[in-house]
Amino acid sequence: MTLPGCGREPRRRDGVSAGSVKGQAQRIFRPGVARIRLNVVRNVEEDVALALKQVAASHGRSAEAGHREILRSTLRRPPRRPLAEVLASMPNVGEDSDFDTRHNAS
Repeated sequence: MTLPGCGREPRRRDGVSAGSVKGQAQRIFRPGVARIRLNVVRNVEEDVALALKQVAASHGRSAEAGHREILRSTLRRPPRRPLAEVLASMPNVGEDSDFDTRHNAS
């Protein structure tokens, strides 16, 4: 829907286009009810989309539920420590010869 003579969609007071996906999603929810955020990912390669569907199906989930679980598990895991930090946290014990796995015949 566009306004006559201006070629653009009308906007609500909050700046959301009346015909946008966000605008449609916001109209579904009533005031006082928790809102669910809608994320749309475009231009996903066909093989990636198929792999997502297969992984979800193998866990007995819909593709949408599988996507939510992937996002949840990825974003809630603790951040990885840099290798330098891991190595620096190791105790300095033993001599280099204690870790030499080559056997000298002499």
